[in-house]
Amino acid sequence: MFSKIPFALKRILDNNSVGAISTISVYNIPIIDFVPFIPLSESSLLFIIKNTSKIIKNLSNNSYYTFTIDEIHLEDPTKNSGLMFEGRLTALPFNQDLIDKININEKLKEMVQLFEGKVTKIVMWRGPYFKTIRTKK
Repeated sequence: MFSKIPFALKRILDNNSVGAISTISVYNIPIIDFVPFIPLSESSLLFIIKNTSKIIKNLSNNSYYTFTIDEIHLEDPTKNSGLMFEGRLTALPFNQDLIDKININEKLKEMVQLFEGKVTKIVMWRGPYFKTIRTKK
C-alpha cells in the first residue's frame, strides 16, 4: 500500500519519525497524542506509545485510529502536504526483532507499549489537491 504513495509525498513518510495519532473516546471527544513511529510493513506502522497516554486507555473502547504527518508552509499554504493513515491498532509484545528494529533499552521498555497500526486507508494532500487510497477487500 505504501508503494502507491507518490514519491513527492513518500519522502514525508520516510523523513519523519513523529506524528499525531488520534482516536475518539466513548463520549465522542478526540484524543490526540504525538508519538514516534516507523513503517513496519507495506501496509502497517509501528507506534511507540507512552503507558500514560489516553490513547492506550481508550483502546478497549475504540481501536480505530488516524495518524497524520505533514509539512506546513506558513508563507505559501499551497505548498502544504501530508499523509493521513486510518486503520485499527493492535498491541504488540516486545520481541527481540522489534527491540533491535527500534533500538529500545530496558528502562524505556517499562515506560511504553508497542502498537501495530494496520492501514486500511491513506489520504494524501499537496496544496488543495487530495487523493485517497484504500485497501482492497
